[in-house]
Amino acid sequence: MAKQLYDQRRDRNQIFGDLADGFGEPAWDILLALYIGHYGGITIETGPILASADVEEATAATYVRWLIGTGCWKAVTPIILWLAVSV
Repeated sequence: MAKQLYDQRRDRNQIFGDLADGFGEPAWDILLALYIGHYGGITIETGPILASADVEEATAATYVRWLIGTGCWKAVTPIILWLAVSV
């Protein structure tokens, strides 16, 4: 279900084009990607997780720091990120 939600959100970007930025929440996209990776048994590296937000890397990094600060997930190492949300 998380994969389907994530894919639908990517479709939104194609539908709205230049206006897509107004219809997204990068933190939610990052959490969905982490959830998908976690339950798929995949260790997620920093680059792909930043790209999953579909915003500029600096903006995504801001959301990553915020998510880590809230305790929603944690950095296992500076390079590898892992989901820390209890389901």
